[in-house]
Amino acid sequence: MSGSSAQLNALSVRCNRQMPRCNKCLASESECVYPARQKRKVTKPAAKDGSNVSNQALTNILERLQKVEQHCDTLPSIVPFSIAQRTLDSNSEPSQSNGIPLLPISAIPSEISSPCCLATPHSDFSLPSLPAPAPIDATSVLHGAIEQVEKLMLRSFARSVITEEVRIPKEVAKLWLSNFFDQMFSDLFLSLIDRRLIEMVPDLLEHSQIHLDAGILVIYYATLWQGGAITSTLDRTTDLGSYARLAYIGCLRALPLWQREATGTYTDLLAAIAMSRMAGDSFDYELAWKMHKQACEYAQSLDLHNLDDGDGPIGSHHPNINEENRKGFWGLIQIDAFFRLLFNKPPILTGNVWKVNLPWLNSGPLHDTRTLDQMLFIVSSRVALITLQFFAILEEYKDEPEVLGPKTEALCIEVVQIFDEWKLPYEQMNSAKTPFEAFTIAEAALTAYTSVIFMLRKMTALDSTSPAPISTDGDVRNSPVALIAACHLVKICSWLLDMCTHSVMLSWTFGMYRAYAPLAYVIGHILRAPDVAPFLEEIEAVKRISAGILAVSKTDKEMVPLANSIRYLNEEIQKKVRETEEELDEY
Repeated sequence: MSGSSAQLNALSVRCNRQMPRCNKCLASESECVYPARQKRKVTKPAAKDGSNVSNQALTNILERLQKVEQHCDTLPSIVPFSIAQRTLDSNSEPSQSNGIPLLPISAIPSEISSPCCLATPHSDFSLPSLPAPAPIDATSVLHGAIEQVEKLMLRSFARSVITEEVRIPKEVAKLWLSNFFDQMFSDLFLSLIDRRLIEMVPDLLEHSQIHLDAGILVIYYATLWQGGAITSTLDRTTDLGSYARLAYIGCLRALPLWQREATGTYTDLLAAIAMSRMAGDSFDYELAWKMHKQACEYAQSLDLHNLDDGDGPIGSHHPNINEENRKGFWGLIQIDAFFRLLFNKPPILTGNVWKVNLPWLNSGPLHDTRTLDQMLFIVSSRVALITLQFFAILEEYKDEPEVLGPKTEALCIEVVQIFDEWKLPYEQMNSAKTPFEAFTIAEAALTAYTSVIFMLRKMTALDSTSPAPISTDGDVRNSPVALIAACHLVKICSWLLDMCTHSVMLSWTFGMYRAYAPLAYVIGHILRAPDVAPFLEEIEAVKRISAGILAVSKTDKEMVPLANSIRYLNEEIQKKVRETEEELDEY
């Protein structure tokens, strides 16, 4: 061992610290590099976690990057024009979405990279001007918000049907039922509802040993829901939101049992009509459509579509057929046309033959309420017939847009003229005896003007099977009559939300009546208009709608997406107003 150590010491190279040169270098008279040598690296055993392997991989990557950099340094600094031209000609997705065209690199002056150019603030060189930012698509903004509201509402009700207790105070229920039967002068088959039985239900529900028919429960909760809406128009302090929600949950909870027990009676007809209305006003359009189909099937099984056939067995079904039944069937016709137009559904009643006369409107003593009821029935029936006429010409001229366009606009103008002839809606709303009468007038106007918007939408698509949702500003034809109808709808929605700032009213206008479409149409015109002066009334209406939706969203969180969207659009409108005022001040 000592011998081997001696050999190693002899081979070892050591430097004299006093004279920092080794003997070998001293003998050869050469410079000794050992005194300046670097400290030896300590070799550690390989780590068990494979860190050495990772370090080696990183080293390899670094070496490759260095080679790439060396290769890039040898490339020419100017890209050939052919490559740049191919970049310009290619329609890449990012460039389209940003609205910024690609420029060939050779088109950019070389002076831009010069230090003097960058240092000179007033250089003659200027970048190519970019196009102005695309205008806001108000329809896309509001449609996206409505879709979010639909999902949140459906999710909330699906959870509440299982977990939430339906308990409405008896005093509240009786008040709402009383207001419904006292104030409701126009409803589908209203005479078939047994008022005495429905008004007993709040007391019967307190007795667990009494079993109520599921169809009666659906009618009861639906009547309660409508009565709450009526009460809210009479008394703004009404706590409508929470109890109306419970009423709809009560309907949903009774729905499965009623569906199993339904046999097509008049009770089933009334329950299906009521359920369709409530589901549509709660953003559940598929359930609303399903219930409407069932209501039409029940009406046909009861032979209501042959009331004036002469040989029909209607007397054996119900001995008290009167003008109200004819009126109720025509109401179903109007709803069927409305579903076809707004939700692109196939015809049910309107696709078959029916033999039902229009009701005699002058039967019985006349008074103010009945006169208003008859006037609204005439107006609504004319709008429904115009809608059916539109579907006929749409089918006939769908391959001839040059013919379809003028014919459709003529029908839309006719709808607007009907309301002008009857001095609807504003003059009649202002002269209404009660707020609920004004509300009923507003409902007829909503149906008519919404039909105008969606007729023009279908004409734009030139296809009777076009998708129902209006999702972009270009989905509605740019037409003067469309703007007139949309402006009317915005003002009416503003008035309704002022009268009843509740989630029920908001769901009704933006749910079943799709008020986002005309609202976005008007907002789009305001934002694109060179002068906002002609839209001052509409700007104020949008502002009030935004405030109303924001107030509702504070208690109903499902409405928050809609509140945020309309607030954003309202801010853009106010910005547009300020810019217009500044331009006028400059002149």
